[in-house]
Amino acid sequence: MGLSADTASFAVEATLGGNTLNFFMPAGISAGETILTVDGNASIVASPVNLYLDGGNDLSALQETQSIKLLHAGGALTANPSYSDVILKLGVSLIDTSRVFSIAAASQDLTATLKSTYVPPLPPPHHLHPRLLPAPRPPTSPGPARPTETGTS
Repeated sequence: MGLSADTASFAVEATLGGNTLNFFMPAGISAGETILTVDGNASIVASPVNLYLDGGNDLSALQETQSIKLLHAGGALTANPSYSDVILKLGVSLIDTSRVFSIAAASQDLTATLKSTYVPPLPPPHHLHPRLLPAPRPPTSPGPARPTETGTS
């Protein structure tokens, strides 16, 4: 069970602790905007966070160190003391978008801050990949020594 959000507002208190929170970055979102608003208190303790980018959405306007509010609570926000960094994925296909976000809870907000844009390392070409190389052959030896023939004439 989990919560998936693409801009929503709840006029109640939300206790989502223990559930996975899936946030989809809506088209056109920019730094400082909020995806999910809860008017009252919100508890998200022990809730892992995932970030997804809707297909066709372009976050190129979002620069490193800029943040998006994933959740804003009108009351108190109870959250984990720390979260792991999250790699933004394209839709539910889990394709890496090469953007790493740090997730943090402070005051009444759960934020995602663009930490870095990286280029994943390319795998080696298949002809150099160790698993695809032929197995090494043992060294060849001349074989057992043959007895020399001595003849008499």
